[in-house]
Amino acid sequence: MMIKLPIIGMVGFLLCIVLSISFYPGGTIKQENTSGYIFTENFLSDLGRTVSPSGDNNFASMILFICALASISLSMSGFFYGTFRYFKNKFPLQGISLGIGTVLFIVSFCFLLGVGFTPANIALPPHIFFAVWFFRLIFLAGLLNAIAFFKMDRTTINHGLGYGLIALSTCCYILFSDFNLGGLFFSDTFKPEVISQKFIVISLILGTGMVGYFNNRFIKQHLE
Repeated sequence: MMIKLPIIGMVGFLLCIVLSISFYPGGTIKQENTSGYIFTENFLSDLGRTVSPSGDNNFASMILFICALASISLSMSGFFYGTFRYFKNKFPLQGISLGIGTVLFIVSFCFLLGVGFTPANIALPPHIFFAVWFFRLIFLAGLLNAIAFFKMDRTTINHGLGYGLIALSTCCYILFSDFNLGGLFFSDTFKPEVISQKFIVISLILGTGMVGYFNNRFIKQHLE
């Protein structure tokens, strides 16, 4: 749960996303007549529409998008729960803050599943609600876990750095997207927001990968 599960989930997520992109017929919020998926103009959630902005049936891409979110959500929930159980037994005094952070991580991935099951073209208000609170909860969870691991022990500082990366990247995205920080730097924030969404996904994967890597090192050191 702490090492192999997140790898399986990430591989499943990336594979389903790539396949979903390959089936996407085309169209963006700004331009309906584009062909295929455009990295700088299509949000990831465009893949989850029942009908693309071009008016084409998007069923195959939508199913793969939901599978991608299910893969990452289920695996990450198991990963964070397994990490909590292991380190709570090792360092009981940090159980409260770590427990709250873990609950927030699991709830956030439930919200991510909600994004997949509320296509933007037919259920936009709940879709936006789930997406916005997914990032906000991830930020709070990452911050709490980073604090817990920094305070836990000198051997868990690297774990704190991984969670810190998750918290920092989501904080930047929240400021950019929810509070229109991008408007200070760009006259048209559409493309920067689309690109920043990809950046936050990569940052989440890197941050979780760091935690998984240091989980592996920590366990091996304590088995020797």
